[in-house]
This record gives sequence, C-alpha cells and structure tokens, in this order.
Amino acid sequence: MPTKRKDHLDKAAWVWAETVDPGDISNIHLEAAYRIKLKACKPGSCRRTCRGNPHCLSGIGERSWLGDIADETWHKGEDPDAERRSGNSFVGLRNLGATCYVNSLLQLWFHNLSFRKAVYLWKPKAISFDGKTEEAIGAVSSISHLQCLFALLQFGPRKYLDPTEFVLSLGLDTMTQQDAQEFSKLFLTMLEEQLAAPNQLPEVRDMVRSQFLGEYDYVTRCLHCGTESACPSTFYELDLNISRSGNNSGEEESSGEKQSPPRSSLAEFLQEFLHEEKLEGADRYHCAVCGCKQDATRSIKLRRLPPVLTLQLLRFVFDRNTGHKKKLNSFVYFPEELDMAPYLGPSAKPSNYSLRAVLAHKGSSAYSGHYVAHICDATSGGWYRFNDESVEKMEGKKLQLGYDEDVLDPKKKKRPRTPKGQLSSNNAYMLVYVKVDASEGGETKGKTVSLSKDQAMTLEQLPSHLFDIVQKEKENFEDWVSSQKQSRDLIVQSGKERQAEIRSIYDILPVNLSDGVITEDVDWDFLSVDWLTKWLEENDDDSKDKGSDFKKIPVVDHASLLCPHGRLKPDAVTDTKCISTIAADTIYEKYGGGPRLRGRESMCRECVTSRCKSIRLRAKTAQDAQTITTLLKSCGEGTETGYWIGKASLRSWRRMALEERDDEEGNEADNGGMGDGDGNHVGSGEPTVTGKEISCNGSGETGVKDEELTLGFNCDIVCTHGNLCPKDNNRRIVPEAVWSILKGYFPGAPEYLSSVEKCSKCEDMANEGQALKNQFRQIASVQRETLSDLYLEKNRPSMDSLNFESARIIPREFLIEWRRFIREPNKRPHPMSLNCEDLICSHGGLRYDPCSRLAECTPKETKQDDISLNVPSVDVEADSRVALIWEYEWTVLKEFYSVNKEIIVTVETDETEPVEIAAKPEKEPEEEPMEVVQEETAPSEADAVPTGVAAVDEVSSARVPDAVADAAGSGDHKDSESAEATSTSVPDAAPVQGLEKTADAKTLNGKSSRIVKIDPSPCVICVRERLCRARESLLHYARAKVFIRKVSTSAEAAAVPVKEDEDDPEFKATEAKRPRGKTANGAASLHASASPSALAGEVRRSTRHRRIRGEEELVVSSDSTLRDLKVKIMRIFGVAPFDQHLSLGGRPLIDHHATLSDLRVYPGSVITLKADEPWEDPMLLGDFDKDAAPEEGFKGTGLLSS
Repeated sequence: MPTKRKDHLDKAAWVWAETVDPGDISNIHLEAAYRIKLKACKPGSCRRTCRGNPHCLSGIGERSWLGDIADETWHKGEDPDAERRSGNSFVGLRNLGATCYVNSLLQLWFHNLSFRKAVYLWKPKAISFDGKTEEAIGAVSSISHLQCLFALLQFGPRKYLDPTEFVLSLGLDTMTQQDAQEFSKLFLTMLEEQLAAPNQLPEVRDMVRSQFLGEYDYVTRCLHCGTESACPSTFYELDLNISRSGNNSGEEESSGEKQSPPRSSLAEFLQEFLHEEKLEGADRYHCAVCGCKQDATRSIKLRRLPPVLTLQLLRFVFDRNTGHKKKLNSFVYFPEELDMAPYLGPSAKPSNYSLRAVLAHKGSSAYSGHYVAHICDATSGGWYRFNDESVEKMEGKKLQLGYDEDVLDPKKKKRPRTPKGQLSSNNAYMLVYVKVDASEGGETKGKTVSLSKDQAMTLEQLPSHLFDIVQKEKENFEDWVSSQKQSRDLIVQSGKERQAEIRSIYDILPVNLSDGVITEDVDWDFLSVDWLTKWLEENDDDSKDKGSDFKKIPVVDHASLLCPHGRLKPDAVTDTKCISTIAADTIYEKYGGGPRLRGRESMCRECVTSRCKSIRLRAKTAQDAQTITTLLKSCGEGTETGYWIGKASLRSWRRMALEERDDEEGNEADNGGMGDGDGNHVGSGEPTVTGKEISCNGSGETGVKDEELTLGFNCDIVCTHGNLCPKDNNRRIVPEAVWSILKGYFPGAPEYLSSVEKCSKCEDMANEGQALKNQFRQIASVQRETLSDLYLEKNRPSMDSLNFESARIIPREFLIEWRRFIREPNKRPHPMSLNCEDLICSHGGLRYDPCSRLAECTPKETKQDDISLNVPSVDVEADSRVALIWEYEWTVLKEFYSVNKEIIVTVETDETEPVEIAAKPEKEPEEEPMEVVQEETAPSEADAVPTGVAAVDEVSSARVPDAVADAAGSGDHKDSESAEATSTSVPDAAPVQGLEKTADAKTLNGKSSRIVKIDPSPCVICVRERLCRARESLLHYARAKVFIRKVSTSAEAAAVPVKEDEDDPEFKATEAKRPRGKTANGAASLHASASPSALAGEVRRSTRHRRIRGEEELVVSSDSTLRDLKVKIMRIFGVAPFDQHLSLGGRPLIDHHATLSDLRVYPGSVITLKADEPWEDPMLLGDFDKDAAPEEGFKGTGLLSS
C-alpha cells in the first residue's frame, strides 16, 4: 500500500475552515483538525509511515523486531570456536604490522625437526643474578620465547599465534619491514653463539653447524707456474647473483662490453658462483713460488655441503644510478631435485638434495611487499603455503606456484613456460634444499637426512617447563572460549528479552477502532513519532555486541509538541501517533517522561480557532485581491480622483493584514507560524515590501525583494513631518472602491485624498538639495576643465623619467575619490579635504618610498636570488598609495580643498661627479630632504637590468645607523655596509633625514646626474618592515608555479638569464606620439608626450614569465621539500635526484630536507638544473617516492648487541 501524501491529508484536515465561522467550531471540527477520524493503515502495509495519519503504525522500525532474529545477529564477534585449531593442522603467525619476514623464517625453522628439537632441549645458564632464579633468567631471553613459540606452534590450541613477545625480545620495530636474508643470517649467528654454552647438550651446541654449515676454498692458481693456493672458509648459505638474468638492468649493463647471454636457471647461477675470475693488470697475484706478481685465476671450490642447503637469490641490489635499492623481478628456474655432485668436482659422489621450502617476496619494489613461505611438511610430504595467520594446504604432493606468487611484466601477460621437473618464480628469494639418503645402487630412497621423523618430539617428551606452558595455554584458551560463549549467550538472552518486550508493547499499541475509526467511548494517547522511532531502532548493528546492556532508551519528551496553552499543537499532530491508553500506561511506567497527551483532553480549541481565522482571512484576502486587481485594471493609473496609496503597501497588504491579525490575537509567536491548512506557512509565501518601482496589480504578488517595509500600511507615503511625501514615484491613486476594501483591513491607516497638497517643507528641502547638486556639478565642471590632465591621467610627472623639476605628492586614495566625484558629482560624495597627513608615519617620515625604483639602475646592489622572481625588492606599494602632481595642479587643489601637510619632490642637476654614498653632515638640519641621484643619460642596453631585480634593502643603502637598522628587523640585509658610511648616529625613534641615493659609477654614461629630493624623506624603518613582511608572505603558497631550466654547463647554470629577449616586440615599449602639454606658466612640459619607460630608454618588462626552450613548469607548495622537487624534476627530465644540481640565482640548493620556503624559493622562480648524466630507467620511479631516511637495518636490536 503506498504511503499517503502528507499535503493531501493536511488539506483534508482543514477543508472545513473556509466555510465554518470560528464561533461555530465543534468537537467534530476539532477531531478533523487532529485527524482523529482517519482510518488506520493495515499493519505492515506501508514501507514508510504516513506522517499525516496518526493511526498509521507501520514503517517506524518495527519490522526488524517482529520477525525471527537469529542468535548470530545479536553480536558482531566471531564464534570463539573459530579460533580453535582443527586437529593437527599447522598454525599461522599474526602479522604485527611489518613482521611477515620474521613469520616466514620462523615457519621455515619450525619445520626443520632437528632445529626444533635443539630449541626444545636448550637450557638457560645455571646461574642466578640479583636473586633471580635460573628459570627467570631464561624467561627473558629470545631463545626462551622461541621455545614457547615452537611449543605452541606444535601443540597449542589456537589456529594462529601472536609472536609479539619473541619479536620484542629481539628489539625489532614491528612497523618497519627489514631484509629477510639479513635477518636470517644475523639470527642464526646469534643463535649459534647462545646454543654453544658449555651447559648445553652436544646436539644442541652443534645444531646450527651440523645443519647449515658448509665449507669451500678460495683457490688462486698462478698461470705461470701452475701453483695453487687455497684459503678455506665456511658458509651457512650461498649467495647467488641473478643480476644478469632476464631483462633486468644491473650494474653490468652500464658497461660497453659485449653482454653474455641472460641466465635464468639455478644451474647457471651456481656455475657463475664457481666460475674462475682472471687476475690481470693491476689485479695480478703475487706468487710465492715465482716470487713476483703473475697473472692468475681465482675461483671458489666447494669442499663440503651441509644437510640443509640454503640458496639466497640476490634479488635486492643497489642501483648506482638511483642511489637506492631495487628488486630484480626476473623469472628464475629451479629444480625440485638437485644433484650437487657436478659442483663438488669430477670425482665427487652423487649428492642429492630435495626442495623443501621456497620463500617469496610479493611486490615489485624493494621498499614494500609481502613475504610468504612455501614449506614441505617433513612427516607427510605435503606442501603448505604460510601467509601470516593463514595456512593453506596445497593440492597434490608437489609444489605448485600460481600466478598470484609472481609479479608479471605488464607487457608480457603470459607466464613463461617452465621445463619439466623445474619450477619458476620471479618472486622467490630463498630456496631451501635438504639432503636425501641414497641406497648402494645410488637410487634415492626419499628419506631426508635432517628431517627424519625420529627427530620429532611428542608433547610428553617436551621439557617440563614447556609442557606446563602448553597445558596452561590450553586451559587459558578453554576458559576464554567458555567466557566468550557465556557473554554471547547473555547478549542473545538480553536481545530476545528485549524483542519479547517490544512485541508485547507493539501488539497493544494500536487503538481499538470501530469500523476503522475512533468512537466516543474509546480512550487513546498521542505519542511522539520520534520517540517511537528511537525505541524501535535499537536493533541496529551499532547497538549489538555490547554485552547485556543495550543503549539506554531516552524518556518520552513532548515539550516541543506543546502549544502555549499546554496542549498539542495542531501542526504537531503529524509528529505523533495515536496509541492505546493501555500501551501508553506501560510506556510511561517503564520509560517515564511526559507530559502525557491524553486523547481529547490534549486537543487545543484555542489554537484550532486561531487557525480557522487565519485560513478564513487568507481566503478573504485572496478574494479581495482579485477584486482589487480588477478595479485597478478597469480604472488604470491615469485616474485623477481617489486616494493616494503607497506602492509598497499595495504590494504587501495581504501579508500585513495577516500579520496584523496575528498581533491582535497575540498568536504570532505562540503558534510558531502555523500553516494555513493548505500546507503553507502563514506569511511565508507573502512578498517582501520593497521600495523598487514595479508593476502593482493589487494581488499582493511580486518577485522583487529589497528592503522590507517595517512601517504600517500606507505609512510609506508619509513624510517625516506627517504629511504627504512629495515623491510621486513611490505612490499611486486608487479608486474609492479599492480604498474602502483596504480600509476594512487597516482602519487606522493614513488617508490622503488625491486632492491633498504635498508637504511644503519636504518640497523646500528638495529644492535646496537640488541647488546643492547644481553647485556640485558646477564645481566639478570647473575642476575638470582646470585639471583636465589630472582627471584624464595624461602628461603626468614620473619618477621613472624624472620629467619634472618640482612636484607634489598626494594620497592616491584622494585622487581616486576626486575623479569619481568629477565623473558623477550628484552620485559621488564631494571630498572635503586633501589629507596628506595620512602618508606620514609615527616617526615623522614618509610611509612609502616612491624613489625605490630608481635603485634598479644599481647592479652592484642587486641580489642574485631576486633575479627573474616576483619578489618585492622595491616599494611597489608606493604606486598604489601616493601620486605625483604638477605644482600648478597643487595650487588649484589648494583653492578648493583644505590641506594639512605638504610633501615636495624636487629634481636638481648635479654637474659634479657623483659619489656612491654622500657623507652625512655633522649637524643634521631639520627636515632635510632625501636625495636620490640618477644619471640623466639612460644606461646602455648592455648594462640594462630587468625590472624587479633591486634588493629589498635599497631604501636603506644610504646612511643608516646600526640602531635604526636593528629596529627595522633587517637581519640578513646589507645594513653593515650602510652603517660604515655613517658619520654620526641618529636616534632610533627619529626619521632618517638627508638620505641620498646615487647610481653606481658603472652605469653613468653621461657627465651630469639628477638629484631627487623628497621633503619629508621616506622612513627607512617603515618601508623596510613592510617590504620584509611582503617577502615573507610570498613564502607561504600552495600550488604555485616555478620554472626549471636545464643547462648543460656550469657557466650556463651560474648565468641565470637576467634579461629576457629584448628583441621580442612584446617587451618593447613604443613611444607615444601625443602633443606636448602646457604647464601652468605656459612652458612645454618636459617629455610630456612620452611614456616613462621610453623616456628613460628602458625596456618595458612583461609581468608574465616567458618560458624558453629547455624550460619546464612545475606546480609546488612552500612546504614541499627539495627532495620532493627533485622527484618531480626526475619525472619530467629523467634525471636521477643524485645527478641533479639545482641552483637559484647562482646559489646552490643542496639541503634535501629543507622546504622550498626555507630555501627562499618564491612563486615564479627560475631554478637551473645541471645534470651529471642522463638516467633512462623509468621502472624505478616508485622507489624514489619512499622515505629518504637512511636505512639503519637491525642497528640497535638484539641481533647486533652481542
């Protein structure tokens, strides 16, 4: 059955209100408003509960409780018996994070019966220390933990064990994956030392040597006399180099010699291990017989092989090109049965070995992956796959390595074909062969020497302390299983009790209806749907598996459903359900809460009456709105008789009528904005009254919403004097019939006949305002004509070209406001004063330095780091804060505006040879202006320096004492050089007066120079602090662009291009051909028609970075490290990080752990790259994404403590 639509039920509940007078409301109408007479839905018929029907009790969460619930659904935990070991199956080991390499080797050693027996028979040293007993000392050693682990692996009750104690006893980091081959060697070495104690049995002391120790000789043969010398040595495993196998790129491939055919079989690896190496040239051998150095050969000759032959396939090698480890993922072929006689010499007897274990590393990288072990059971001969906790028996009696064991080349989808009797894998890194007995005829019996069944021990044969540990573990496990089962039973019992309780209450929840409706003699209660839903939703997964205590069910809370009269709000009936009184008694008794909403007693007649009035009023206003619309259309707006009404009031009269009724009833806040019976909120759909000019039709509908009309009806046409407002555009005349309708709703509204005169006072004020506007227009016209160049920003004095002798500085903010006023004098405010005091800092100097750009002609002060960077090395903020005007413009502005400070800029010609830094006079005159010296003649094109290369401390390169420099916080700038030229000290708090700047002598091509003086002079402290903050803010960025420029020589790397291609027309500035303007005295302004850059002979620079050939763009963040940057460079240029030499402005970048912010790499920086040699192996890109921290291996662990 589909859920009934709530809006349909809402309309049906209040359909009577439009025809029933509020004074005639009866119980029938109350029941209709509260939907008491609606028929109940059939149980289970609605997927979701009908919100508009209080008798629908379906879809509130009851389905999960009414059906049958299995015991397993009451808890998330697995059956504790699932942790039980099945029969004599093998046991897995839990991975503690990155300890799979330990687990694989532990399983290998456990299946070596002789190894296992020796560990069982090990005894701790028979000493006591600080009162500790012999057993206590043994309990903390790694061998003791290994004993316990082996005992539980063989006889324990669990299907997998936790090796935490053993791993921690060795001091291993459980979250760091180590080299399994290195761990194997170190652990066996440590084990051999600890087992060799005098108090141990012989079979324990000699276990490692008897099982794993082999012997070979390093044989050197003189090619001149044939004498052989042998150096005996021992081994526990043979390390076989496979770097030439397959298609792997190793160190040998980098040479130019002819390559030997690829090797891929174990036989070829063994032959390579034993092959003769020639000793020639500088490597020649000193022969004792010949008495001099002779050419010789050197090789390894096997003398004796151990019972357990371990072959290490060296898959993890060091790559010289990358400086990292890499894994060789080539396929290796190895036999199931191996005869080592051919490698022992021509006269050697058959030495047969059988494959018993293959340890594999799954993964293509040397820095990640997973270790698994394939081991043959010594007793049954079956193969098992040990993958941490998982132990899987493999089909058949022979080892089957599947596709999941290998890392296949994406270019070669098929696995290579394997010869008969061979196995292949590109993940196997350790092969374990065990020697087998042979009969007199040489045929293999199949019985291994070291893994014979007579080495296995039963539980009763274990040492007493291990027997006790196993028994204790079994008891603890059974206790744990029993406890878990009891807990599960309690949870199930609690859940079933709760299910029975809910079923019993839900069965009595519906009200007893007669023919589907409530009769007069039936009692019921309203209950919150929200509480019912929470009561029934406690059967979700989150509430289970918490023991016998379920989530606490909240008490019943009906506070939000009550009206101001303490009864149920009519609107809130959709949030309640009708339940039987018996069910309500049970619920309140068990869960508490309230207040209780008892049937008819909780229905509020006052709220229903108020709602009825609202609905009737809404219907009446809708009808009257249609009438008003018809009357307005019939008379039009051209009528001359009637009443004045505000257009905003006409648009919003319906909403205002409803709000006024609510205010009269006092229910606007009480009923919480109740609906009108049609599902609409009272007042919510009404338009907002605005002052905009829109078409009004009297219906109260409008799509325009600006400022809400907060005044009463028709008050929008009343002026401040209480008369008719003189504005005609916000009111209109309506006929008397329309006004009479509206007057019925608003009897106290202001009433104005169409013949009423406008407010004379307001008209006088309007006339005065118009006169003021005319005056402003006249003022603007005069100023625009007099100061046309200033308004149009033409023929301006420039600090770049110094095309003036005297000028004034004013705030640019004033200039912007002044131009707006000139453009629109009636809309924009008229500036009241010319406030230049805002440009003066607390030290009495100018806040900004408009002369800082003149420092660009001083290459000796240029910092290399700032070249080609978007770094604020000049006071660029000065351009947006100050403006230069001519003297005659200053005179005109003073006539119109009050001035509180004068800032003068003068340019003088100095015929004497300029000095780099002028000496400071002994007695500093008051308000001595600042001087900046610039050559009249533009620098040559060869000496030109691009815009933006000046250092940040150019403003302070004149005479600045140490105290002032320190106060400015210029720690890493060149203040010491400036301080050396200071003849006298200046107080810290005082502005720096009388500063002079002069261009470098190398840039002067003429005989005379220009001296710029600013009075008052710029404040060095304020300018430097602001520029330093700007530079620091640029060092915090995300996803900014930098440019990498690859060069081939060190000279190119050091010479970061200072200039862009000046032949590019994009960077050339063309001379403007405008007529020269006139100054105040009629003289032609100097270079008035030329652009500043053209006047100075400079090249206009584009702010956009132009990439050149060999340059690439990278997106970086300031918190990226230099190593991260090098990895990105490697992916683009194919240059390994160790071969990259990066520099920025000639400064090398070498700290790999420093961030780009620390290295002062700004957005837009051009970083040069010089590569030692190309790198063309993209297969190892993944290894560079690993942590660059130096590998420490097993340093600090128990494996190296001895």
